[in-house]
Amino acid sequence: MAEAAVISATVKALLQPPLEKAAALISEQLNLSRGFKKDLKRLRRSLIIIQAFLLDAQTPAVRGEALKLWLQSLEDVAFDADDVLDEFNYEMLRLKVKKTSSRGKKKVSFFFSLSQNSILFRWKMVPKVQEVTVNLKMLNEEASSFGLQAQMECTSTTKTGFPICADNRIGIRRETDSATCDPIMVGRDENLLEIVSKLLSPTDEVVSVVPLVGMGGIGKTTLARLVFNDKRVKRHFDKRIWVCVSETFDAIRLFRLILESLTGKNVEVGSRDVIIQEIQKELGGQRYLLVLDDVWNEIPAVWDDFIGSLLGVNQNKGNHIIVTTRKQQAASIIANHPLLVLGKLSSDECWSIIKEKASLARVIPIELEDIGRKIAGKCQGLPLAASIIGGMLRNKESDEWLSILESSLLGSMANGNSILQLLKLSFDHLPSPYLQKCFAYCSIFSKDHDIEREQLIQLWMAEGYIQPSVGNGPEKENMGSAFFDILLKSSLFQEVKLDEYCNITHCKMHDLVHDLAQSVSNFGKTGADGTYKIRYLALESFGEKTCPISKDNARYLRTLFLETNTFDDVPTCKFLRVLNLSWAEIEQLPTSICRLIHLRYLDLSSTAIKGLPISVCKLYNLETLRIKECYYLRELPDKFRNLISLRHFDFSTFDSKFEMPPKIGQLTCLQTLRFFNVGRDKGRQIEELGFLKNLSGRLVIRNLERVKDKEAAQRADLFGKPNLYKLEFEWSWDRNGAMNDKNVLKGLQPHPNLKSLTIRDFMGDRLPSWVMRMEVCIDNSFLRLKNLMEVKLLHCRNLQEIPTFGHLPFLERLVLDGLHEITSIRSSFYNNGASVGGQGRTKLFPALKALILDNMPNLTEWMEADVASAAGNMEVFPSLEELKIRYCTRLTTAPSHFSHLKKLEIKHVNHGLPVTKVCSEVKTLTSLDIERVCHLTSLPDVLSHNNQNLEFLKLKHCPDLTHIVPEWGFAACLREFQICNCDNLMELPNDLYSLKSLERLEIDSCPKLKSFPTPNGQEGLKSLRHLRIYNCGGLTCLPGEMLDSCTCLESLWVNYCRNLASFPVNLHHMSALSSLEVFKCPKLTSLPEGLCCLSRLSELQIGPFSNSMDFDPFQIIFNGLHLLSSSLRELTLYGWPHWDALPCQLQHLTALTELQIHNFSIDALPHWIGNLASLEALSLHFCEKLRFLPSMRDLSKLNSLSILFCPLLEERCTPQIGPDSQWSRISHIPHIYIDGRRIQA
Repeated sequence: MAEAAVISATVKALLQPPLEKAAALISEQLNLSRGFKKDLKRLRRSLIIIQAFLLDAQTPAVRGEALKLWLQSLEDVAFDADDVLDEFNYEMLRLKVKKTSSRGKKKVSFFFSLSQNSILFRWKMVPKVQEVTVNLKMLNEEASSFGLQAQMECTSTTKTGFPICADNRIGIRRETDSATCDPIMVGRDENLLEIVSKLLSPTDEVVSVVPLVGMGGIGKTTLARLVFNDKRVKRHFDKRIWVCVSETFDAIRLFRLILESLTGKNVEVGSRDVIIQEIQKELGGQRYLLVLDDVWNEIPAVWDDFIGSLLGVNQNKGNHIIVTTRKQQAASIIANHPLLVLGKLSSDECWSIIKEKASLARVIPIELEDIGRKIAGKCQGLPLAASIIGGMLRNKESDEWLSILESSLLGSMANGNSILQLLKLSFDHLPSPYLQKCFAYCSIFSKDHDIEREQLIQLWMAEGYIQPSVGNGPEKENMGSAFFDILLKSSLFQEVKLDEYCNITHCKMHDLVHDLAQSVSNFGKTGADGTYKIRYLALESFGEKTCPISKDNARYLRTLFLETNTFDDVPTCKFLRVLNLSWAEIEQLPTSICRLIHLRYLDLSSTAIKGLPISVCKLYNLETLRIKECYYLRELPDKFRNLISLRHFDFSTFDSKFEMPPKIGQLTCLQTLRFFNVGRDKGRQIEELGFLKNLSGRLVIRNLERVKDKEAAQRADLFGKPNLYKLEFEWSWDRNGAMNDKNVLKGLQPHPNLKSLTIRDFMGDRLPSWVMRMEVCIDNSFLRLKNLMEVKLLHCRNLQEIPTFGHLPFLERLVLDGLHEITSIRSSFYNNGASVGGQGRTKLFPALKALILDNMPNLTEWMEADVASAAGNMEVFPSLEELKIRYCTRLTTAPSHFSHLKKLEIKHVNHGLPVTKVCSEVKTLTSLDIERVCHLTSLPDVLSHNNQNLEFLKLKHCPDLTHIVPEWGFAACLREFQICNCDNLMELPNDLYSLKSLERLEIDSCPKLKSFPTPNGQEGLKSLRHLRIYNCGGLTCLPGEMLDSCTCLESLWVNYCRNLASFPVNLHHMSALSSLEVFKCPKLTSLPEGLCCLSRLSELQIGPFSNSMDFDPFQIIFNGLHLLSSSLRELTLYGWPHWDALPCQLQHLTALTELQIHNFSIDALPHWIGNLASLEALSLHFCEKLRFLPSMRDLSKLNSLSILFCPLLEERCTPQIGPDSQWSRISHIPHIYIDGRRIQA
């Protein structure tokens, strides 16, 4: 009976739209329907009776295959009824458009045209209506044979099935707290610590596999995500990759997803070798963590094939893979660590989850706690079960809690299928068949898909699952948001993402929840007439030139997701409501798109579409048009205004010259409009925005210099658009004079609900009062813009005074950039006399987290707030975490109100005093970045002593810096230290080696630095992973003791140190080293030993050293190099013109993929080059005597050959045949470059 109930809910959700359409048609369009008014009434009456029967069909007493077939027939007829009545709706809209466009034409000709079309339409529709009516009548008659009685709902409900509140609102309590953002993690602290410990521990394995095993719903993915996002793990791994595997273990698909994760870009399907090569380039020898979530594969050969390719991608040791799986056999074939089997939670831990999900108060009634703990005891220790039950108990009374406790399902939770049954129970408890359909529809997305909230709601609307209200307002979208929230609270959605304004933008579904959605979706089935009917279909790219949808199936489709390079079968899919062609390889739509008269949703995002055919403007039912990231689109059809049902137009461009389609103001349903470029012509001016009363979300208004005056600006009626939360006002940047900028901006007062305001290229010298005070004046009443979270003033080059911001209670981000004429930030910046805070305490900028001052060349002073007058009851910047001061070259003073600052960046300031002042009271810094600050001889002493948690320190281009600090006060936490281009730096702090957490040390272009301090018994830099010393001309030696302690060192680069004469000679203890560069140090005479002991070395650049050195001592360095034959991938050798040979040990490097040879006087490349079977790229540079090459035909992987400044060889490596031509030996190589030019046969 479960399937019959699902079909019943499906039909019930389907029947409501036709009922309402029928009512509207009968009551409002009698002229259009004259001739079969009785048929429409009969159709409406039949639909009402069938809906009443459906209530009886869901009772347990009604069972059997016959009923199932009857319900399937009813579903088919309901779809047909919906299609027929939708054609009437389309005709109504067509006539409305025709009437609007015919204004001004002769009324007589329009009347005859209208009458003729109406007669033809009625003639076409009569048989369709009659057929549906007959079928419904037959089904009505059959209903009694199943014992169905027409039951009418006696309770007062809305058309969505929810109770009606006293004020006629739907009885859903919409909550937006962040507690439901992620699954609740309870009882896994020890597991988390164990896994993180394994990941951070040294290992000799290239790839270590840590398997997490457990039954569905036990929390494997949630735990893996906690590990993945752990701060320690983020620091340890250079790259982190997350891939959802699911049932099919397809290696090419997985490698493609890995590459997409690394690049953040969509990857076109290519050969496996090409994808793996790209992964190798992206990783570049860096340590990575890969999570393979939800693995089912139990075939060892499949895993071995996958892991073998990974081993070839990066042979550095220390990479890890976390695998989550329900299958112990799958875990056992891949693990080189003991299996971590997740145990069940305790009853108390399940109770904690239930309380959190049910949003219970801290003080819980005794009777509820008693029932709740008993329910928790029956959750079988499954966190997903506890989470689902908690969502079901939300806002429920004690008797409903008791009902859940006593349900047979909880009594049989030990059953292996119990979690799916519990999910089904949660589905059954959803308060509306519409909501059930909304949930089932989500199975159209693949597992682990990031489901976009706005898109999902628009899809629900297109399918008719969210019913329209009177008018063109946002009621449908509000209802969709309420549906989304209910599914989130019910734990059917999870793992949400938030935008900067704390709005939920995306979510995911647990794989078990996705299984449930698929089981109840009923997307394709055999009907009562024996025909297999697919109504919802998603097809990935299949490489065909034609769409593989049969015509028989196409005519039933309502939703189609298609990634293909063509879409020519429009007429056969004529009942589509949803067409998603995002990422399809198309450049244009067929003109026949206009035949999809039922279409509500069209998505062309991320395609190469260049324009829309004018026929698209006949899609009068279209509600959503998405053209995101279509960078080739240059124009829209002039008749775009005919899309009168359009609610969401999601298209953005940065081109201010893009012309808006004329009279866009006629799209009065429009809610989403990302930008509006003001035009010069009538119909493209700013007044068009005034007609769009329902705009919401984000809006950029450009070309404001084309607005005549304040009155014209006021016609945009931005104050009357309370649902806009982000506004950007832009003038053209390449103009002279302010003209009327201030008056225009005065007329653009927004609604106080605004959260983000950007003003760009305003050329006036003063902003209007509503901006200066951050409050709008309407009807002589002042309303503060108290909801603002972000303000940006960008490139307002003539502005002479900054507005007041300190009183805004929710302002989190403030950017002042390109304000060239501002000379002072005065006390008015903080406050205009208003009080913020309570109990007599004033907080200025109470919520500000980030403040950026950029490109303000005339700013000389930044004044303190007037704290003294507040008698100690004023707090300034109590939440500020990030401060950036850049290109404020004349700034000499700054305030000190930064007691909670975490990140400080000061660049291009010609005086050191602002650094001293800003740092004077800060005690919470974690990151400090100072660049091009003059008159700064050292960091303030108070900075190093007061900031024990500093992790990142960068000092660049500070010409007066002579030393850093006397002592490292922040020794405990500093992890990265970079100092570059500080010409007068003479020494490093003596207690350098107290930096126990230091992982990266870079010293670049500090010519007066002569030496490093000696450890003198200190433990040394035991955590150091990367050391780079570059272009330090005064440096003569590196103390051996310094590097002896660096056992974790992974990269060591010492380059262009012209006076360096001594280098630590022993590399044996650097077992973790993967990259070594020692070159362009012409006085170096002592050479590193123990190269062959670096078993993880993958990249080596070395030479030349002292010009007086012979070749033999240089060659000795490479003794034992054959021991690195499996790890070394990239090798660069620098020689001297008097060295006429290459180290012979190179011939054993069979894993080498890239070889560069510079400045050797060899006559011929040795024949053993042919042994380097893995070589992909060979570069021969500055080898002036080189004339001959060996045959390279055996180097099957060689893809690139570069020859630069090798004059004797270059003339022999062209397609022209000569006596000593080398062309036949290299002509098979795909890419040949000589002096930077590509050579082709």
